[in-house]
Parts: sequence; structure tokens; C-alpha cells
Amino acid sequence: MKSNIKSKAFTLLETLIAILVFGIVAGALYGILTRASSTQAFANAKAAAKDQAEIIIRTLERDISSAVTEFNTVNATYSCSFKATTGGWEMNIPEKSTPNAVKKVEYLFDAAQKSLSRKVSGPDGGTRLLSDKVEELKMAMVSASSVLIELKIGVVPDGSKIVQIHDQKMSVTIQSAVQSNLDRRWKDPKEVINNY
Repeated sequence: MKSNIKSKAFTLLETLIAILVFGIVAGALYGILTRASSTQAFANAKAAAKDQAEIIIRTLERDISSAVTEFNTVNATYSCSFKATTGGWEMNIPEKSTPNAVKKVEYLFDAAQKSLSRKVSGPDGGTRLLSDKVEELKMAMVSASSVLIELKIGVVPDGSKIVQIHDQKMSVTIQSAVQSNLDRRWKDPKEVINNY
């Protein structure tokens, strides 16, 4: 006698095909999730580099724009206190708590350590690390009253070895240099019309 009962079990071939399809789908999902996670880590690193660069640029801008000009009694001329040094840059800025007093501010850049520090002289002074991720820092006087700053900050994302770099540039005007007429661009309008 022949049995008319149909088997409800999976065959070996059906099981292998199901495992193969599941493996392909799982592999694709893993790739998508890994790529999304990596993209997010790179975006976070780029944002962290940008945030750090903006904080440093704003600190530099505040100090440089308030750098004082100094009067030379020998030749009766003004000069800006902002200048390059062996380890970075220095300037004199007004002391907020004492009228007509100045304090010396130095920015010390160590390219090998990728560190930038701000050192303030005086009784309330000290040295503060601004960043240990500075890839490059350039500051140069482009006129008697303007300083150009170029800063590159590098941050390595989690799980990667590729540095994400944010490059930021800014031109800063030294207010006291403008007031002392150190830069010919800021002379009175009649002189500009006659000389330029």
C-alpha cells in the first residue's frame, strides 16, 4: 500500500539555500552598518577639529587685535608689539585690572609635539595648553596693522589611523596700530585720495 501523507520537513537543499540567502543579507547589512559607523566617526573627528580650531582662532584674534603699539622715543615712531620669536609669537596686551598697564602674552608652538600653549607673564599669569593636535600654525604680519593666521588642527577618528584635518585662516587687524596710523591704508580720506 502506498501512503498519501506528504512530508512537512525541509530538504537539505532548501536548508542550504536558506543559509546562503541569510548569509548574503547579513553580510550586506554588516557592511552598511560598518560604513555608517565609520562615516559617523570621521564626521565627529572633523567637527572636533573644527571646534578646536575655532576656539584657538578666537583666542588668537582677541589677543592680536588688542596688541598695543609702543612709542620709540629715540626716533619718535610707533611700532607694534606683535612679533615672531624662536618658539612662537609674543605681544603686549592691555591689563584689564590695571589701567595703562600691559602684560606680555606668548604663544608657544612645538611642531614636534603638535602643541600650542598660551603663556601670560605677571602675577596672575601662567601657561595653558590650547591644543595638542596642531598640525600647522603660521602667523605673519601682512601690513603694519594686519596679521594673517593659518591654523591646521588634526583629529584621528575612533577606530582609524587617518587624520582628519581642519584648515582655518583669518586676518586680524591690530586696533592700536590703526589708531597710531602705522598702516597707510588707514590714513584720513583726503590723504588717501591725494596719494593713491
